[in-house]
Amino acid sequence: MEDLADTIRNSIELKTVNVGFFSKEEYVVTGEDIANWFKKELNVTNLEEIEKVVAGMIEQDLLHSPSGTKAFQNTSKALYRFQVDEPGSAVNMLKIYKGPAKDPMQLTTDLISRANDLLKEVRVEVTPGEIGLNVEKLKNSSIYKELKKAICELQSTPLPNLNKNEKIACFLNIYQIMYVHKLLKEKTEKAPTGGLLKKMKGLVRYKTKFSLLFI
Repeated sequence: MEDLADTIRNSIELKTVNVGFFSKEEYVVTGEDIANWFKKELNVTNLEEIEKVVAGMIEQDLLHSPSGTKAFQNTSKALYRFQVDEPGSAVNMLKIYKGPAKDPMQLTTDLISRANDLLKEVRVEVTPGEIGLNVEKLKNSSIYKELKKAICELQSTPLPNLNKNEKIACFLNIYQIMYVHKLLKEKTEKAPTGGLLKKMKGLVRYKTKFSLLFI
């Protein structure tokens, strides 16, 4: 379902729609757009089948209605936005993680290991002694794709259960992940402006009493 949502999002036109005199919704598609995509790209014309699939994406929080409507409506008036385009979302909110909470130390250590594997895969020697990143390889890397999914698990990891030393170690791990992810995003997307902390703001969000340290 995630792969289908990604495919639709990457091959459908995202729109900016005025919803009032002074408000608008950005990066949205209409229910009619989605239905037409299924007809054109997959040759699926059965509306009930389309509604069932889209309802599954809505149920898994891959797709949202700005108005809060849960049911899929095949009209040009019904607006939908993919989770990855939700305004103000942190990087680890690109998908809503619904799996079991993992041990923070184990999770953050695993994320660092994945990041190291990714850097080994995409690093390239630009000139003798100068190391850079192969951007095209980074964009197409399955390791990078899985790393971004794994980062979403930070939403539910139980940080308050750690002792003082574990919290310090865990936050240092998270800092490293944020820094590496910032660099990777700058290579694949338009580089943000401002200082390091400003650039890192919004990269990680999780539901704990420590979240103010990073957002």
